[in-house]
Amino acid sequence: MSLCIDLVEQILCLFLMALGGFIVSKVGLVRPQESKILSVISVFIFTPCMLFGSFLIQWTPEKLSGIFLAFFSSVLVHGIYLIMTVLIRRRVPMTDIDAVSIVFTNAGNIMIPLIAGTLGHEYIFYTSAYMVVQNLLLWSYGIKVIGKQDRFQLRRVITNPVIIAIFLGILTIFFPIALPTPLEDTIHSLGACMAPVSMILVGILFAGMDRKKLKLLKGLWRSVVLRLLVYPLVILILLALLSRLIHHPDTWQILFVILLASAGPSASQVVQVSQLYDNESERASCINMITTLFCAVTLPVFALLSQFFLA
Repeated sequence: MSLCIDLVEQILCLFLMALGGFIVSKVGLVRPQESKILSVISVFIFTPCMLFGSFLIQWTPEKLSGIFLAFFSSVLVHGIYLIMTVLIRRRVPMTDIDAVSIVFTNAGNIMIPLIAGTLGHEYIFYTSAYMVVQNLLLWSYGIKVIGKQDRFQLRRVITNPVIIAIFLGILTIFFPIALPTPLEDTIHSLGACMAPVSMILVGILFAGMDRKKLKLLKGLWRSVVLRLLVYPLVILILLALLSRLIHHPDTWQILFVILLASAGPSASQVVQVSQLYDNESERASCINMITTLFCAVTLPVFALLSQFFLA
Protein backbone atom coordinates (compact mmCIF):
# COMPACT_ATOMS: atom_id res chain seq x y z
CA MET A 1 0.00 0.00 0.00
CA SER A 2 2.85 2.40 0.75
CA LEU A 3 4.19 1.91 -2.79
CA CYS A 4 0.76 2.71 -4.18
CA ILE A 5 0.65 5.89 -2.11
CA ASP A 6 4.14 6.85 -3.31
CA LEU A 7 2.99 6.35 -6.90
CA VAL A 8 -0.08 8.53 -6.39
CA GLU A 9 2.13 11.24 -4.87
CA GLN A 10 4.53 11.07 -7.82
CA ILE A 11 1.66 11.31 -10.32
CA LEU A 12 0.29 14.29 -8.36
CA CYS A 13 3.71 15.95 -8.62
CA LEU A 14 3.68 15.41 -12.39
CA PHE A 15 0.21 16.93 -12.70
CA LEU A 16 1.28 19.97 -10.67
CA MET A 17 4.18 20.40 -13.11
CA ALA A 18 1.71 20.16 -16.00
CA LEU A 19 -0.48 22.74 -14.25
CA GLY A 20 2.43 25.17 -14.42
CA GLY A 21 2.60 24.75 -18.19
CA PHE A 22 -1.18 25.09 -18.45
CA ILE A 23 -1.15 28.38 -16.53
CA VAL A 24 1.69 30.06 -18.43
CA SER A 25 -0.04 29.13 -21.68
CA LYS A 26 -3.49 30.34 -20.61
CA VAL A 27 -2.18 33.72 -19.44
CA GLY A 28 -0.46 34.18 -22.79
CA LEU A 29 3.18 33.94 -21.71
CA VAL A 30 3.78 30.92 -23.96
CA ARG A 31 1.92 29.81 -27.07
CA PRO A 32 1.64 26.11 -27.97
CA GLN A 33 3.58 26.75 -31.18
CA GLU A 34 6.50 28.12 -29.16
CA SER A 35 6.82 25.00 -27.02
CA LYS A 36 8.62 23.06 -29.75
CA ILE A 37 12.02 24.26 -28.50
CA LEU A 38 11.32 22.64 -25.11
CA SER A 39 10.41 19.42 -26.90
CA VAL A 40 13.66 19.47 -28.87
CA ILE A 41 15.75 20.12 -25.75
CA SER A 42 13.96 17.34 -23.88
CA VAL A 43 14.42 14.79 -26.67
CA PHE A 44 18.03 15.62 -27.48
CA ILE A 45 19.43 16.53 -24.04
CA PHE A 46 17.32 15.76 -20.97
CA THR A 47 16.00 12.27 -21.82
CA PRO A 48 19.33 10.90 -23.13
CA CYS A 49 21.12 12.24 -20.04
CA MET A 50 18.52 10.65 -17.75
CA LEU A 51 18.91 7.26 -19.44
CA PHE A 52 22.69 7.32 -19.77
CA GLY A 53 23.01 8.48 -16.18
CA SER A 54 20.98 5.47 -15.03
CA PHE A 55 23.75 3.19 -16.34
CA LEU A 56 26.42 4.96 -14.29
CA ILE A 57 26.17 2.48 -11.46
CA GLN A 58 28.33 -0.28 -10.07
CA TRP A 59 27.44 -3.32 -12.13
CA THR A 60 27.00 -6.70 -10.49
CA PRO A 61 26.09 -10.13 -11.92
CA GLU A 62 22.58 -9.63 -10.49
CA LYS A 63 22.08 -6.32 -12.31
CA LEU A 64 23.44 -7.78 -15.55
CA SER A 65 21.06 -10.74 -15.42
CA GLY A 66 18.31 -8.31 -14.42
CA ILE A 67 18.69 -6.20 -17.56
CA PHE A 68 18.44 -9.34 -19.70
CA LEU A 69 15.26 -10.30 -17.84
CA ALA A 70 13.90 -6.81 -18.56
CA PHE A 71 14.71 -7.19 -22.28
CA PHE A 72 13.05 -10.61 -22.44
CA SER A 73 9.94 -9.33 -20.65
CA SER A 74 9.77 -6.27 -22.92
CA VAL A 75 9.90 -8.39 -26.08
CA LEU A 76 7.20 -10.65 -24.64
CA VAL A 77 4.95 -7.70 -23.77
CA HIS A 78 5.20 -6.09 -27.20
CA GLY A 79 4.66 -9.44 -28.91
CA ILE A 80 1.44 -9.96 -26.93
CA TYR A 81 0.30 -6.40 -27.66
CA LEU A 82 0.86 -6.78 -31.41
CA ILE A 83 -0.97 -10.12 -31.54
CA MET A 84 -3.90 -8.74 -29.52
CA THR A 85 -4.15 -5.69 -31.78
CA VAL A 86 -4.18 -7.77 -34.96
CA LEU A 87 -6.91 -10.03 -33.55
CA ILE A 88 -9.03 -7.11 -32.31
CA ARG A 89 -8.81 -5.28 -35.65
CA ARG A 90 -10.21 -8.35 -37.39
CA ARG A 91 -13.43 -8.03 -35.39
CA VAL A 92 -13.67 -4.36 -34.45
CA PRO A 93 -13.25 -1.35 -36.78
CA MET A 94 -10.22 0.63 -35.64
CA THR A 95 -8.21 3.44 -37.20
CA ASP A 96 -4.47 3.08 -37.78
CA ILE A 97 -3.82 5.73 -35.14
CA ASP A 98 -5.89 3.89 -32.55
CA ALA A 99 -4.11 0.61 -33.32
CA VAL A 100 -0.66 2.10 -32.83
CA SER A 101 -1.68 4.17 -29.79
CA ILE A 102 -2.82 1.12 -27.82
CA VAL A 103 0.45 -0.74 -28.52
CA PHE A 104 3.03 1.92 -27.64
CA THR A 105 3.20 3.67 -24.27
CA ASN A 106 4.83 6.78 -22.89
CA ALA A 107 7.52 4.67 -21.23
CA GLY A 108 10.00 7.53 -21.10
CA ASN A 109 8.55 10.89 -20.12
CA ILE A 110 6.00 9.50 -17.66
CA MET A 111 7.51 6.24 -16.47
CA ILE A 112 11.11 7.28 -15.73
CA PRO A 113 10.23 9.89 -13.07
CA LEU A 114 7.64 7.51 -11.58
CA ILE A 115 10.17 4.69 -11.28
CA ALA A 116 12.76 7.07 -9.81
CA GLY A 117 10.26 8.36 -7.26
CA THR A 118 8.91 4.96 -6.16
CA LEU A 119 11.73 2.42 -6.48
CA GLY A 120 14.74 4.73 -6.73
CA HIS A 121 17.10 5.93 -9.46
CA GLU A 122 19.00 2.63 -9.44
CA TYR A 123 16.04 0.95 -11.18
CA ILE A 124 15.63 3.48 -14.00
CA PHE A 125 17.97 1.62 -16.33
CA TYR A 126 15.49 -1.29 -16.49
CA THR A 127 13.12 1.02 -18.37
CA SER A 128 15.77 1.35 -21.08
CA ALA A 129 15.12 -2.27 -22.10
CA TYR A 130 11.46 -1.48 -22.70
CA MET A 131 12.32 1.73 -24.58
CA VAL A 132 14.78 -0.03 -26.91
CA VAL A 133 12.21 -2.65 -27.91
CA GLN A 134 9.50 -0.01 -28.28
CA ASN A 135 11.59 2.32 -30.46
CA LEU A 136 12.65 -0.53 -32.74
CA LEU A 137 9.00 -1.50 -33.26
CA LEU A 138 7.71 2.07 -33.48
CA TRP A 139 10.05 2.90 -36.36
CA SER A 140 9.20 -0.35 -38.15
CA TYR A 141 5.66 -1.52 -37.37
CA GLY A 142 4.51 1.99 -36.43
CA ILE A 143 5.81 3.55 -39.65
CA LYS A 144 4.30 0.74 -41.70
CA VAL A 145 0.84 1.25 -40.17
CA ILE A 146 0.73 5.05 -39.87
CA GLY A 147 2.84 6.02 -42.88
CA LYS A 148 1.91 3.11 -45.12
CA GLN A 149 5.63 2.42 -45.44
CA ASP A 150 6.99 -1.07 -46.08
CA ARG A 151 10.64 -0.14 -45.62
CA PHE A 152 12.24 -0.48 -42.16
CA GLN A 153 13.43 2.95 -40.99
CA LEU A 154 16.82 1.77 -39.68
CA ARG A 155 18.44 5.21 -39.90
CA ARG A 156 15.70 6.74 -37.76
CA VAL A 157 16.23 4.05 -35.14
CA ILE A 158 20.02 4.24 -34.87
CA THR A 159 20.06 8.05 -34.95
CA ASN A 160 17.38 8.35 -32.27
CA PRO A 161 19.09 10.15 -29.34
CA VAL A 162 17.37 7.86 -26.85
CA ILE A 163 18.73 4.76 -28.59
CA ILE A 164 22.22 6.32 -28.79
CA ALA A 165 22.17 7.10 -25.05
CA ILE A 166 21.06 3.55 -24.25
CA PHE A 167 23.73 2.08 -26.54
CA LEU A 168 26.42 4.16 -24.81
CA GLY A 169 25.00 3.07 -21.47
CA ILE A 170 25.19 -0.59 -22.47
CA LEU A 171 28.83 -0.08 -23.45
CA THR A 172 29.55 0.98 -19.87
CA ILE A 173 28.38 -2.48 -18.77
CA PHE A 174 31.14 -4.20 -20.72
CA PHE A 175 33.69 -1.38 -20.55
CA PRO A 176 33.29 0.28 -17.13
CA ILE A 177 34.52 3.86 -17.03
CA ALA A 178 34.83 6.45 -14.30
CA LEU A 179 33.66 9.81 -15.62
CA PRO A 180 35.09 13.02 -14.15
CA THR A 181 32.89 14.18 -11.28
CA PRO A 182 31.83 17.47 -12.96
CA LEU A 183 30.76 15.59 -16.11
CA GLU A 184 28.83 12.94 -14.20
CA ASP A 185 27.12 15.58 -12.04
CA THR A 186 26.18 17.52 -15.19
CA ILE A 187 24.63 14.41 -16.76
CA HIS A 188 22.56 13.69 -13.65
CA SER A 189 21.49 17.34 -13.31
CA LEU A 190 20.34 17.56 -16.94
CA GLY A 191 18.57 14.22 -16.62
CA ALA A 192 16.66 15.50 -13.60
CA CYS A 193 15.14 18.21 -15.83
CA MET A 194 13.36 15.68 -18.04
CA ALA A 195 10.24 15.15 -15.93
CA PRO A 196 9.46 18.84 -15.22
CA VAL A 197 10.00 19.93 -18.83
CA SER A 198 8.00 17.01 -20.26
CA MET A 199 5.03 17.68 -18.00
CA ILE A 200 5.16 21.43 -18.61
CA LEU A 201 4.87 20.59 -22.32
CA VAL A 202 1.83 18.41 -21.62
CA GLY A 203 0.21 21.30 -19.76
CA ILE A 204 0.89 23.71 -22.62
CA LEU A 205 -0.67 21.28 -25.11
CA PHE A 206 -3.75 20.85 -22.91
CA ALA A 207 -4.17 24.62 -22.69
CA GLY A 208 -3.82 25.06 -26.44
CA MET A 209 -6.33 22.39 -27.41
CA ASP A 210 -9.11 23.75 -29.63
CA ARG A 211 -12.58 23.07 -28.24
CA LYS A 212 -13.73 22.25 -31.75
CA LYS A 213 -11.48 19.18 -31.62
CA LEU A 214 -13.66 17.64 -28.93
CA LYS A 215 -15.64 16.00 -31.72
CA LEU A 216 -12.57 13.84 -32.26
CA LEU A 217 -13.33 12.15 -28.94
CA LYS A 218 -16.05 10.11 -30.63
CA GLY A 219 -15.02 6.47 -30.59
CA LEU A 220 -11.83 7.11 -28.63
CA TRP A 221 -13.03 5.61 -25.37
CA ARG A 222 -12.66 2.07 -26.66
CA SER A 223 -8.99 2.71 -27.37
CA VAL A 224 -8.55 4.39 -23.98
CA VAL A 225 -10.05 1.39 -22.16
CA LEU A 226 -7.89 -1.04 -24.15
CA ARG A 227 -4.72 0.99 -23.49
CA LEU A 228 -5.21 1.63 -19.78
CA LEU A 229 -7.17 -1.41 -18.59
CA VAL A 230 -7.49 -4.41 -20.92
CA TYR A 231 -3.94 -4.61 -22.27
CA PRO A 232 -2.21 -4.03 -18.89
CA LEU A 233 -4.48 -6.60 -17.23
CA VAL A 234 -3.36 -9.25 -19.73
CA ILE A 235 0.28 -8.32 -19.08
CA LEU A 236 -0.25 -8.47 -15.31
CA ILE A 237 -1.46 -12.07 -15.65
CA LEU A 238 1.45 -12.90 -17.96
CA LEU A 239 4.06 -11.37 -15.64
CA ALA A 240 2.48 -13.07 -12.63
CA LEU A 241 3.05 -16.43 -14.33
CA LEU A 242 6.57 -15.39 -15.33
CA SER A 243 7.42 -14.38 -11.76
CA ARG A 244 6.76 -17.98 -10.64
CA LEU A 245 9.31 -19.31 -13.13
CA ILE A 246 12.16 -16.85 -12.54
CA HIS A 247 14.45 -16.65 -9.54
CA HIS A 248 16.27 -13.32 -9.27
CA PRO A 249 16.90 -11.02 -6.28
CA ASP A 250 15.06 -8.17 -8.05
CA THR A 251 12.38 -10.16 -9.88
CA TRP A 252 9.52 -8.14 -8.39
CA GLN A 253 11.16 -4.76 -9.03
CA ILE A 254 12.05 -5.63 -12.63
CA LEU A 255 8.60 -6.97 -13.47
CA PHE A 256 7.03 -4.01 -11.67
CA VAL A 257 8.98 -1.65 -13.94
CA ILE A 258 7.86 -3.56 -17.04
CA LEU A 259 4.24 -3.60 -15.81
CA LEU A 260 4.20 0.16 -15.23
CA ALA A 261 5.84 0.80 -18.61
CA SER A 262 3.27 -1.41 -20.35
CA ALA A 263 0.33 0.15 -18.45
CA GLY A 264 1.18 3.78 -19.17
CA PRO A 265 -0.60 6.28 -21.43
CA SER A 266 -0.17 6.21 -25.19
CA ALA A 267 3.23 7.29 -26.49
CA SER A 268 3.77 10.93 -27.41
CA GLN A 269 5.97 9.65 -30.24
CA VAL A 270 2.83 8.38 -31.97
CA VAL A 271 1.69 12.01 -32.21
CA GLN A 272 5.03 12.99 -33.74
CA VAL A 273 4.94 10.17 -36.31
CA SER A 274 1.32 10.92 -37.23
CA GLN A 275 2.29 14.56 -37.82
CA LEU A 276 5.22 13.43 -39.94
CA TYR A 277 2.96 11.37 -42.21
CA ASP A 278 -0.11 13.64 -41.97
CA ASN A 279 -2.33 10.87 -40.61
CA GLU A 280 -4.87 11.99 -37.99
CA SER A 281 -2.36 13.74 -35.74
CA GLU A 282 -5.19 15.50 -33.88
CA ARG A 283 -6.79 12.17 -33.01
CA ALA A 284 -3.42 10.85 -31.84
CA SER A 285 -3.01 13.94 -29.65
CA CYS A 286 -6.47 13.42 -28.11
CA ILE A 287 -5.71 9.78 -27.24
CA ASN A 288 -2.40 10.82 -25.72
CA MET A 289 -3.98 13.54 -23.58
CA ILE A 290 -6.92 11.45 -22.36
CA THR A 291 -4.80 8.42 -21.45
CA THR A 292 -2.31 10.69 -19.68
CA LEU A 293 -5.16 12.13 -17.61
CA PHE A 294 -6.75 8.80 -16.63
CA CYS A 295 -3.49 6.95 -15.95
CA ALA A 296 -3.48 8.86 -12.64
CA VAL A 297 -6.22 6.42 -11.60
CA THR A 298 -5.24 3.23 -13.42
CA LEU A 299 -1.50 3.15 -12.67
CA PRO A 300 -1.91 3.11 -8.85
CA VAL A 301 -4.48 0.31 -9.24
CA PHE A 302 -2.02 -1.83 -11.19
CA ALA A 303 0.74 -0.95 -8.73
CA LEU A 304 -1.48 -2.26 -5.94
CA LEU A 305 -2.34 -5.42 -7.88
CA SER A 306 1.33 -6.04 -8.61
CA GLN A 307 2.04 -6.29 -4.89
CA PHE A 308 -0.37 -9.23 -4.70
CA PHE A 309 0.32 -11.01 -8.00
CA LEU A 310 4.00 -10.31 -8.72
CA ALA A 311 5.37 -10.70 -5.20
